[in-house]
Amino acid sequence: MNLRDLWDNVVLRDILGYIVPGLVTLFAIALLVGHIAGTSLLEMVVQMAQSAGLGFLEGEHWLPWRPWLLWGLLVPLGYVLGHLQMWVADPFEARNRLCSNGMLALRFLQENGAMGVEYCRLARQTMKVDHFEKLCDSLGRTDRSSSQSGEDATGKQKWESTAGDLWRLCDRFVLVKNPNLHGMFMGRYYVLAVLFSNLGISGILLAICLLVSEWCLGPMPALVGGLSCATFAGLMLGRSMYFRKRFIECTFPIFYAIVQAEEKSEAGQA
Repeated sequence: MNLRDLWDNVVLRDILGYIVPGLVTLFAIALLVGHIAGTSLLEMVVQMAQSAGLGFLEGEHWLPWRPWLLWGLLVPLGYVLGHLQMWVADPFEARNRLCSNGMLALRFLQENGAMGVEYCRLARQTMKVDHFEKLCDSLGRTDRSSSQSGEDATGKQKWESTAGDLWRLCDRFVLVKNPNLHGMFMGRYYVLAVLFSNLGISGILLAICLLVSEWCLGPMPALVGGLSCATFAGLMLGRSMYFRKRFIECTFPIFYAIVQAEEKSEAGQA
């Protein structure tokens, strides 16, 4: 594994993308537990461990190892929480039209005019999927009358779903045909989208827990902290949507370039 792969796959994706947001979420949970139970999360875990017959962990001979033992538990837990909150958030993001992959893909194809039609037709031809034929025709229609607007609005969700399917197939095609190109241009955007989306979710959870715990911190510090975390979360989610959009925008041109290169190679061999 080279340094670029180490940074993208270990540091950026795992440590920053999942562990750090998971630890922020864990801190938010600790605040909430402290407010409700009147004891710290660590003390509660120790009490549960002692009740389970693991009281030897509190022995004096373990004292030098406690920081390592603590981080050995926190890091995997943060990693699991980071994955869990993204798994929970995925269905909500899919239904949110602002960051829906289908909506972003359809908008990109529509904004690119004739080239958007070409991306769609080439994908249909390459992948032999007739499901995209109506989408190609829809993108090619530039003379929509006002009387058609109701029909277009009714079928918009269907077009978004079809455009999302098209984008996913093109993304898979690029990943299979040229994994290095996918990782360099597209996969990196996906990793960054997950990172900022996860940080945004953790920021929202922390803001909520700060506001709920206001009597522990005092009303004003809790309000300021909660609003700061909410602002941070909004910025992170906005940045995530930008990287998601860039991920989709890179897919179609790279797919087109790979298919064109393959066709030229086959024509040259013939």
